[in-house]
Amino acid sequence: MYVYFRPEAKVARTVNKSTWPVLNIDLAADGSVVGVEAVGLPEFTLNYVMDKAGVKIPPSMARQARYPHAEMSA
Repeated sequence: MYVYFRPEAKVARTVNKSTWPVLNIDLAADGSVVGVEAVGLPEFTLNYVMDKAGVKIPPSMARQARYPHAEMSA
């Protein structure tokens, strides 16, 4: 899964939190989170992924999250 926080921002660097399961945080030049990538996690909830990434999100964001199928968003 990939969670965008700032899709308009350019990624300046990527911080790898784990090689397997894969957990990467993309950061803008100002250090803000552009997005979080997760592959191979045993659970697929926004709260779980953000907790593992160490990224704090407001509860309202987790409640509003939607998970479209990859074929549907292409």
